[in-house]
Amino acid sequence: MSFRSCLSVLALLLIDVGPAHAFSDPFSFNLTPIVAGGGGRFFTGSPSDGYTCKTCHVGGQAPKVSVLGLPLSGYKPGGRYEVSIRWPAGQTKISLALELTDAKGKAAGTLRLPPPEETQPGEFCEPASDGLLAAQLNDMVDGREIINVPECESKSARFLWTAPMTDVGPVWFSGSMVQSDGEQDPYHDGVTDFGRIIGSPAVASNTNGECTVTHVGAARASCVGWALLSFGCALWRRSWKRRRAYSAEQRIQAS
Repeated sequence: MSFRSCLSVLALLLIDVGPAHAFSDPFSFNLTPIVAGGGGRFFTGSPSDGYTCKTCHVGGQAPKVSVLGLPLSGYKPGGRYEVSIRWPAGQTKISLALELTDAKGKAAGTLRLPPPEETQPGEFCEPASDGLLAAQLNDMVDGREIINVPECESKSARFLWTAPMTDVGPVWFSGSMVQSDGEQDPYHDGVTDFGRIIGSPAVASNTNGECTVTHVGAARASCVGWALLSFGCALWRRSWKRRRAYSAEQRIQAS
């Protein structure tokens, strides 16, 4: 895309927009950034997504997270692995998104959430009596499968990954987690990016283990994507600050 086209995109963004919200509802990710959406990105940090939750959320303490069940020494074609994402009980305002892709960003294998008869405590939104499983599986039009957990005071998430039936090379496990401060804005929220590059079947075994938290480098995004997300977030912040200042002024006048 030419430099002039990029400038045109930026010019379209020089309009006031609504406040930025924490994307706790998966539907928000499919909305355009101009109306406080994710522009079709889920911010997993994968080679195809390109961004993590750090794109907008800033200022808070990074949450702790552990990943259990990944085949650390390599996947077996068609192998099935139960993967569990856990965080400390004190971290209640947690949301996350993750996926598994090949190096080109295409879906690697398939994902499945646990059936009702196999669910465990902590995997439900609170109150647990409502029976709402926190983890949600989203099938994208490009074939990718993304697991999203909205902010609903759950304590863990679990899924079954069936590895590709043939060797597709290394598989990228990519995810990003947000710990919200409870406000409907992207400030004072902590983010932890986590991931693992799983080796190809040449060195595969069935040994599962715990995955240490590492940052998976994001693929370079296009000019349009970078403009929409980076400048969109900047405009959201400016608009939110204006409304906060206006509200403070109104309170002073009222007193």
